[in-house]
Amino acid sequence: MGSFMSPLDPVFYMHHNMCDCMWAHWNIDLNNANTNDPAWVNFAINDFVDENSNPVSVEAGLTVLYPLLTYQFEPCSLAGGQVGKGQLTGKQLEAFLKAGAPSKLEFGPRFELKQSMTAEVGKVFTTALNVEMPTVVRALQEGPHTRIVLTVGEAQMPPKREFYVRVFINKPDVTEETSIDDPHFAGSFAFFFDASGMKGMDHAAGGAAGGAPLTGFVIDLRPTLEKLNQAGSLTTSQMHVSLLPVPFARRQAAGEHLTIGRLEVAVAHF
Repeated sequence: MGSFMSPLDPVFYMHHNMCDCMWAHWNIDLNNANTNDPAWVNFAINDFVDENSNPVSVEAGLTVLYPLLTYQFEPCSLAGGQVGKGQLTGKQLEAFLKAGAPSKLEFGPRFELKQSMTAEVGKVFTTALNVEMPTVVRALQEGPHTRIVLTVGEAQMPPKREFYVRVFINKPDVTEETSIDDPHFAGSFAFFFDASGMKGMDHAAGGAAGGAPLTGFVIDLRPTLEKLNQAGSLTTSQMHVSLLPVPFARRQAAGEHLTIGRLEVAVAHF
């Protein structure tokens, strides 16, 4: 690693290296762009020191160039290939990493269901949204900068957060045994709550009654809907969304639940 790294605990150092290697693989081997949002690109990381133990500030956007300019990785065991063997090379790759990708979604047609919904751990909750299916199918024919996204909104932050939530489309009979390789599986989300990061958030602006803050999640439905469309199953005016809270391994989450205030399917462009 470069000299900007501090002599950290070996376990942390190993984990950091693996995360960095996988990120480089995602960027460089697979040619996936990071956000070009200045809030991230210019974010100052002040946790490093140089070889003389002097504090060093590093901009987040610069770190994506380090695997090109400062150090190289051996093949990542999870990546299955050596960093630097993607479609782009040299100056093209450097320009690609510097440019990033648009950080904002421009929304087109939206289809919303606004009502209180509760999903309990181990039990699937399914509801139906009325959508203009021809609009959704047309969006699937557009280029890679068009997405159909599901917003799980006004979600009350669970007090214990010992579970995550799997999302399925048009499969109301889903169970905990349903594989995530099922073509109806759209993705999953979990919860992260940093109390210090929530300071200044009042409940009137973004919190639920009783003190729990509200949050939200966005799931890209396009890969799943493409599979379902190819199978000829996007023919009705309703889209069934199933939420299945699943406990983490070796966690006791019986009785825990997720309450949300709205679901929305929308066509988005970036």
